[in-house]
Amino acid sequence: MLTASQSKTSSIPKTLSHTHSKSQTRATKQQSHRPTNAPPKPGYCFRCGEDGHIRPQCENEPNPTLVARKKKVYQQPTEYLQHCSFKLSPVPVVGQTGASGDQIRLTKEKQTVHCAEMSRSKIKNAPIHFPKGLVGSKCFAVVQIAGQNYHCLLDTGSQVTTIPVSFYNESLSNCPVKPLYNLLQVEGAAGQAVPYLGYVEVNIAFPKEFLGEEIDVPTLALVVPDAHSGGSSPVLIGMNTLEPLYERYVSSDTSGFQPTAQGYCAVLKLLQLKHQQDQVGRTGVVRLLSQTPVLIPAGQTIVLEGSARVDSSFIVQWAVIEHPKSPLPGGLCVQSCLITLPIHAPYKVPVLVMNESEQDAFIPPMTVIADIGTSLTILAQHTVKTSSVSGGSQRDTLELNFGESPIPPEWKERVTFKLSQMPEVFSHHDLDFGCTDQVKHHIKLHDETPFKQRARPIHPRDIEAVRSHLRDLLEAGIIRESESPFASPIVVVRKRNGDVRLCIDYRKLNLQTVKDAYALPNLEESFSALTGSKWFTVLDLKSGYYQIQMDEVDKAKTAFVTPLGFWEWNRMPQGVTNAPSTFQRLMERCMGDLNLKEVLVFLDDIIIFSDTLEEHEKRLLRVLTRLTEFGLKLSPEKCKFFQS
Repeated sequence: MLTASQSKTSSIPKTLSHTHSKSQTRATKQQSHRPTNAPPKPGYCFRCGEDGHIRPQCENEPNPTLVARKKKVYQQPTEYLQHCSFKLSPVPVVGQTGASGDQIRLTKEKQTVHCAEMSRSKIKNAPIHFPKGLVGSKCFAVVQIAGQNYHCLLDTGSQVTTIPVSFYNESLSNCPVKPLYNLLQVEGAAGQAVPYLGYVEVNIAFPKEFLGEEIDVPTLALVVPDAHSGGSSPVLIGMNTLEPLYERYVSSDTSGFQPTAQGYCAVLKLLQLKHQQDQVGRTGVVRLLSQTPVLIPAGQTIVLEGSARVDSSFIVQWAVIEHPKSPLPGGLCVQSCLITLPIHAPYKVPVLVMNESEQDAFIPPMTVIADIGTSLTILAQHTVKTSSVSGGSQRDTLELNFGESPIPPEWKERVTFKLSQMPEVFSHHDLDFGCTDQVKHHIKLHDETPFKQRARPIHPRDIEAVRSHLRDLLEAGIIRESESPFASPIVVVRKRNGDVRLCIDYRKLNLQTVKDAYALPNLEESFSALTGSKWFTVLDLKSGYYQIQMDEVDKAKTAFVTPLGFWEWNRMPQGVTNAPSTFQRLMERCMGDLNLKEVLVFLDDIIIFSDTLEEHEKRLLRVLTRLTEFGLKLSPEKCKFFQS
C-alpha cells in the first residue's frame, strides 16, 4: 500500500479490455488479400496525426511532425501491423468471466493490445484472426458509492483505487480533493507515468454476493484524468481497498462463505494467498478502544489506547506496533514502535497516531488502527546491571517447580514464560516480602493493663545468628525499635536447615486479647470442591504473616525483649491469637468469587484446581493477578505447578 510519504510506484488499471460473457461478436477487420507492396489505408488523421478519426472530423491543432512520422511508419505492412492496435469491446457480466471460445470484435483504435511482430513472409496473404487464449478475464462488481450502484473493476494487480475526473464531477463533487504535492509517483502497467489531481475519501459498499454480506470499506482513491478510450467501468478498485475488505471478511461471521461467480472466486483466492503471506511475523490487529469517534487534530500526534487481538499461541514478551494494512481515515500515519505485551487479556496497548495533514481527522470506534506482530531479533545496545533496593540479587530467570508433573515440555516453557512476565508476584530473595494494605491486624484487649516480662537468655552459639536475623528484619522493615510498656520474651528455635527462628511467647498477651470470631474453613468441606479435578497447583506465600501490616496503634502491644535489644513489629507476627483469622480474612477477600470455584485457600496455602490444561493456565493467571493486585508475593521454590 502506498502512502503520502512514499515515492514508490503503483500499478494502475491495465488498459487491456476484453469480454466477460459468451455473447458472440464479429470481426470488423476481415482477411485482406492486398498485394504485399500495397500499403493498407492509413488509420490516422492527416491534420494532427492522432488515431481514431479523420481530417474532416479533427478539432486538434495541426501537427505536421506527427503526421510525417505516421506516414513513414505506414509505408511498410510489417511496421503497420506492429503499430496497429485493437480495442476489445466487452459485454461485462457481474462477477463472471469470459468464455475462452468467444469471438472478439476488433476495431482499430489506440489501445495496448498489439499484434506481435511478424516477418514479411509470414504475413503475406495471412488472415487477421484472434488467437484463442490471448486474453483472460475481468472481474466486475456492482458496488455502492455515494448511495449509487456502479460497475467497478476489481484489480488485484493495482495498488491504488482510481476514480476518473468525470465520475468525480458527477457523483463525488461534494467530497474535497486533497492534494499529495507530488509525494506519490504512479506508473501504469507499461511503465508510463500516470498523472493525478489528488485523492478523495470515499466509502465503498461491496455486494452480498461477493463475501456473504454487505461490507462497507472506507478507502482513499486517486482522482485521475479520464481515459481517452472511455471505458465500461468508471472506478478501478485496487489492493488498498481489497486488503481491508478481506480483513473485515475474515473477522466476520461469514468468513467461510464462498462466492459462486467465477470472477469473485478468483479474486477471493488471490486475497487469501496474499493474506497468508502477510501473516508471516504478523500476529493480530489493534482496534481503537473507544465507543465514540476520536479526533486527531491537524499537525498533531496523539497516543491512543488500543485493544490488541492476537493469536492464542502468541507467547512473546515484546511485540511490534506497525501501520495497519488498511488505510486510516484522513491519511493518518502510525509510528512503528516496540512495546511490552501485557501478560494476559485484555491486551491494551498504546498506539502513536500522527496527523501530518492540514485538516482534522476522525477515527471511528473500533477501527483497526495498527498491526501487531512478532519481533524476530532484538539486540540491546547497552546492558545495565540492576539490583534490588534491599540489596538482594534478583533472579535472571524464574525457576518453577513442576516436580513429576506429566505436563508436556512445550507447556512447561509456555507457563514459565508467561509467569516470568509477572516478576512482581514472586519473591526474589529471602527478605523480599510482599505488603498488602487491604487488611491490617488489630489487637483488641479486654484488659489494657501493660505487662513486662524479662528477657530469656540466648545460648552463646546462637547469639550471632540471632543478631544477624534481627538486623535483616530491621533492614526489611519488618520490625523497629520499641519504647512500649508491653514486653514479651523470645524463644530461639533452630530450623532443619540450621537457620534460627525467633518464636515469641505471646501467652500473656493472648490472655488479654479479645478473640476474633472469624472462623477458619472446614478442611473436609473445602476439599470436596476438588472432586473431579485433574490438574492442581499449590502456591505458598513468602512468609505470609510478614506481608500483613500491623495497625499503628497496636504495634506497641507486639513488643518483644531480647538480650540484644527491644523491638516491636511493623508486620503481623506469628503467635498472636487472632493472626490466623486475619490471614484467612485477607486471602478470602483477595480471591473473592474465585474461592471454592477455581481456587481453595487455607491460610497461606492456595490450591488451584481444574479439569484441563488450558483452563488451569487461565485460572493460574487469574489467581496470580489477584495476588499482584493485593501486593502479595509467593515463594517460587515452595510452589508446585501443574500436578495431577
